[in-house]
Amino acid sequence: MTQLNVFTLTPQAAAQALQDNGLDALGLTMPHLSNVWGTVDPSFDAATLRLTPSGNALAPFRGTLEYLDQGHEFRDVSGAGIAGPVAAFRFHPQAVTRLSSLMARYAVAPAPHHRPVPETLVFTGAVPAPDRSPQTYEPGDSLGRSEPMSFHDHRGLIIDPVAVAALFDDLITAFPALDFSDGGGTGGTGGVGTIAALASGVIAQVVDLHGNPFVAALGGVGVEKQDGSDNSTGSLDGSGLVTLTAGEVIAATGDDADSRIRLGWATGGTMGEGPLAQPGLPGGVALPRQFLRAFAVDLDWHLRGNRTTNAVAGVPAEDGDMSDDLKPQVRTEVVIDYAADGPDLIALSNAVLTRMDGATGNPLVFAAAPQLNDNVPVPPAPGAPARWPAFPAAAGAGVFGANPAPLVGATATWTADEDVVVVLAADTVPDGSAVRIYNQRFISIPAIGETPSFKRGDGGAAIAITGQPTQILVHNPLGLEPGDPKPDPATLVFDMVVTPRTQNRRLFAARTLAIAAGPAPVPTDIFVPAPDRMAAVPDTVKSLAPVPLFGTDDGPADGAAGTPVDAARALASETVPRTGPRLPTMGRLEAVVVSGIGSAAISEGLDWSGVLSGTSWSRDALSANHGQGNPGNPPGPDTHLSGVSVEGPLAYDLARHAVRRVQPFIPLPGGPPPAQAPGWLAMSGGDNMDVPERAGGPPADATSSGVLLQSIAAVAETPELSLLPPGNPLDSDTPIDLQTVINDIASALGLPAPTLNVTNGNRLLNELRREYELSVHGARDALWSLARAFHQAEELVYIETAGLARTVHAGGDADAVSVDLIQILANLAGRAAKIEGCDLHTT
Repeated sequence: MTQLNVFTLTPQAAAQALQDNGLDALGLTMPHLSNVWGTVDPSFDAATLRLTPSGNALAPFRGTLEYLDQGHEFRDVSGAGIAGPVAAFRFHPQAVTRLSSLMARYAVAPAPHHRPVPETLVFTGAVPAPDRSPQTYEPGDSLGRSEPMSFHDHRGLIIDPVAVAALFDDLITAFPALDFSDGGGTGGTGGVGTIAALASGVIAQVVDLHGNPFVAALGGVGVEKQDGSDNSTGSLDGSGLVTLTAGEVIAATGDDADSRIRLGWATGGTMGEGPLAQPGLPGGVALPRQFLRAFAVDLDWHLRGNRTTNAVAGVPAEDGDMSDDLKPQVRTEVVIDYAADGPDLIALSNAVLTRMDGATGNPLVFAAAPQLNDNVPVPPAPGAPARWPAFPAAAGAGVFGANPAPLVGATATWTADEDVVVVLAADTVPDGSAVRIYNQRFISIPAIGETPSFKRGDGGAAIAITGQPTQILVHNPLGLEPGDPKPDPATLVFDMVVTPRTQNRRLFAARTLAIAAGPAPVPTDIFVPAPDRMAAVPDTVKSLAPVPLFGTDDGPADGAAGTPVDAARALASETVPRTGPRLPTMGRLEAVVVSGIGSAAISEGLDWSGVLSGTSWSRDALSANHGQGNPGNPPGPDTHLSGVSVEGPLAYDLARHAVRRVQPFIPLPGGPPPAQAPGWLAMSGGDNMDVPERAGGPPADATSSGVLLQSIAAVAETPELSLLPPGNPLDSDTPIDLQTVINDIASALGLPAPTLNVTNGNRLLNELRREYELSVHGARDALWSLARAFHQAEELVYIETAGLARTVHAGGDADAVSVDLIQILANLAGRAAKIEGCDLHTT
């Protein structure tokens, strides 16, 4: 038998290796550089950013050479994937990290250095050698390749090779330990100093977020270079390249450039209106040739997609059902934050509600979700304060003893219904620890087979308090139906997780307790919050959307018949809180919590803040740290939830959507009296629902841009409006006033016309026009945005969703939407280029 030698790396061995071998002890992870790239000077093609060796190229760094049949992961200067065979000579990833750290030498604090970091040297058209296995080469070794070569960054985007030579020349001089030649000099034939002199100056490439040369697909805006007086001094070439002289900047141009174009340096930059000034170099540092990459994005195109009625850049046209002034608007200079999980989501939503405490300026609050439950615990803030062990607040911090036995003396007893109360004897679990019981059930699942399958229940949870028995209410652990006889004898089979505040959890698996007849009293619910924020929100500004098909326990069944309007109304309720209309099998899954308050920072309207997610306001949302048993939270399914928190005009758009959910457009039959539910037209008619205007500049963290996209079926939004005949006031170009429209609509629907005393009739007319279009045609905002993103994807399309299906119906009529996301993805898969990344948003 061959003996296997095992080497154990110890601190002493590492220190000795460094002493004996210097930085060579780091092997491939050390960015050793070669002082020469060839035995003869290469030629440089400034148009393609490639060097062509005269003879065999020498390894510019320590790396690994591999041969690929296609080079599509690397892009040429035009942004196209390199076709055909290539030889790729790569830095080790850790060497790249170290090289990037050393390149901080070029940063002028507090800004980063903004220079792309070379990771791979690519030989285009390289015919693989007989031995195709990757091989490692030392700096200065002959690579046996003479094809045109180019440098590329971590995304495969090209970098000017002369600029790379200038970087390496400077780094070798500044950090002699990087010089593999140990002082061989860089100015000789084929030396990096000689290559660095093949071209001079600063060259920049302006690309979109997918890495292609920037083109304003919708027209009207562009990017150019300008002097210090905002005068144009040149345009980008077809590859997005531009040479910058001293004092020149990269700037957006066009009448709408301020609102549409965002610019930023690719390495460590932040996107903004610009212009982009050339990053300087620290004193004493000089680079004869520099290469920079700038990202440019047209927010309208990137976020909304193609909202024209003609195909643009290969992206299919939209349906043209809605007027341009009614389409969703991109909001700039807003705050966007992300909730990473359920506790963060509830904490951020709670912050939206607490803004109402003592608020001035006719504040408003709206909440709409599939469910809005009472008694949901609320963490004080996102992040660590929303998680164990900080939340809930510690009552103790006990630890396990030597031989924990938490089930000694434990009992299980039926309540008066199907639940079971488990009681652990006092002090058998550490003080302040979270206790979670997961009941086990074995059920038949036809899709799996006749043999019963194990299913873990949600069980129950509690927090231990020293000196007191720990009581855990386990909900219906045997899966009984109401009125079913209880088994006698009955056994509770369960797993138990105990998680102290300062230790890892311990699992006690497959334990059993006999269930006593009882009935036991139901323990006090330790998770009831004080105060209950959502319960304090008036029901008149809440809306629910329970859908049994999507797992909610209440709400009307989806068996409604008749016309689509009949079906939508049958599944709605104008009670308080309102249950908005929907069509059978449709779920209104969005959850919105939004509030607006008066603020000195806002000169018109309110200061809005809101949270958008795809979950209910319920205890089930408090789900995290599943490996530890979701400690500190109520029992429920293990779920991963996320959402987005927004402020400013984007939160205002959330409010415009939410007010339509919590109220009908005018009082409808079967609803509460108009004084209680006046309708969203009246509720949003005041100045407090005007578009917010800042009194000064944006907050420092308002650096994001976004758009609120809505997808809704026809009829579902306000079914009554879809019944209006063609040529009605909302379907006409004739000038109208709000009250006349309301009177005509009410008459057409056989409803009494309310008298609206509002001061913002023109704004409300546009809101009503949009509601009419949504009710007649529906909206597919996300479809147009995703179609653009998928179509232009170059590196990766990542989709995380509960369901993915075609967006066209095979039997649809000629007027049906013909843009199919699945077909676009299929076309991507059929493209020769390797698909590896796609930006679906920008900040």
